[in-house]
Order: sequence, then structure tokens, then C-alpha cells
Amino acid sequence: MTSIKVTFFGSSTAGKTAIIKRYIKHYFQENYEPTIEDSYNTQISVEGFSVHAKIVDTSGEDDFQLLREREFLDSDYVVFVFSLSDEMTFRHAQENIGNCLSSVIKSGRTKYPTVIICGNKADLIERRRVEEEDITKLYTKIGMICPCAVINVSAKENTNLDKLFDYFATGVSQPFSNETDPKTPRSGRIVKPVVSLSVQEMHELGETKRRSRFIAFFSPRKRGIKY
Repeated sequence: MTSIKVTFFGSSTAGKTAIIKRYIKHYFQENYEPTIEDSYNTQISVEGFSVHAKIVDTSGEDDFQLLREREFLDSDYVVFVFSLSDEMTFRHAQENIGNCLSSVIKSGRTKYPTVIICGNKADLIERRRVEEEDITKLYTKIGMICPCAVINVSAKENTNLDKLFDYFATGVSQPFSNETDPKTPRSGRIVKPVVSLSVQEMHELGETKRRSRFIAFFSPRKRGIKY
């Protein structure tokens, strides 16, 4: 059985821990409890694919930046969680994605991880603050570099969590998958797990300049912002 590593990132209030515990332990954690780092092991089987997944839940605090970097550099999937009702968590996700992919490039890793952009708290419709257009722009930028999918979930209502974790067994659809609507079924051809372009392949495609512009897109524009 294939073994993979999945790392979750996100602001401390985005709900990444709630997502993981809702799926693995089948309960919703109502009260917030700060996470330094936790890991879980689970088996995911869907559509003829089966994997053993190590799920890593990282801290949302900046104090643990080095710890987070250690985790994502050998991850097959990285999930960036933000709250659909909090624009600041979305900005934080953008910055984290840029830092992650920049570190992958500098590390000399031969393959990029698959990136999942995950909007949590989809049940808080009236309190939504993150526009679909902004999510799509982010998704499009990432799709220039590596496999990517977008999905909105609700840990509280258990909406789309099975679909999110199914990605880790099936891989993302091609062309890159966009599932911001919880009611929209996944479309496209399913590919094998852990599909990504290698750094060498990107060079052969003449993508060096485009990668640099992509990383610049994520550079923090307001240095004074704290998450």
C-alpha cells in the first residue's frame, strides 16, 4: 500500500484541527485549543485507490515557522486552510503558500507537492468575507506550478470532508480541480496519487521566470500585519 504524508497549514482560528479531528475521530471540536504539532495515521480508500496517510497538523503560530518548514518539505500534499468568514486567514494562507513553494525550490526537492486550498466554515454563509474571485486567482497562480485543487468545507456540518480526504488517495483531477461550491461534484480524469511536475521538468519547459513571478505574487504587501 502506498504511504503518503499530508501536512495541514493555516491560521490558528482557521479550523484545520477541527477538520482533521472531524474526519479521523468523528467529532467536532467546538472550543479552540492551540496546536504545536500533532500527527495522525489513517487509511483512505476510494475509487479503487488505497493509501496509508500520515496527517500532520501544524501550529498556526509564527513561532513555529522552522517546525512547519521541516514538515512540508517532505510532504506529498499540503493543505492550506483558511476561514471563509475571515479575510485575514486567507491572506495568511497566500503567504504560507508562497513561503512553502519558495522553500521547495530552494531545497532542491525533485518534485512539488500537490496543493489543496481549503476554505473552512462554509456553513457561515451570511458571515462570508472571502470572495470567490480571489480564491480563483490564487488557484490559477498555483496551477501554473503544481497540481492544485480548491474545496470549501465545513468541519462543523461535516460538509465535503470526505471529498477533501479522498484527494489524498485519488490525486487531484486533471485539469486542475476547482471545487469551491460544496454542491459541485468532482469532474475530470482521476490520476494516480502524488502527481506533480519535477523541478527539472519545469526548467525544460522554460518556466523559471514564470515561477519567479509566481513567488513574487505571494510576497507580503503589508509587513505590519500580524496573524
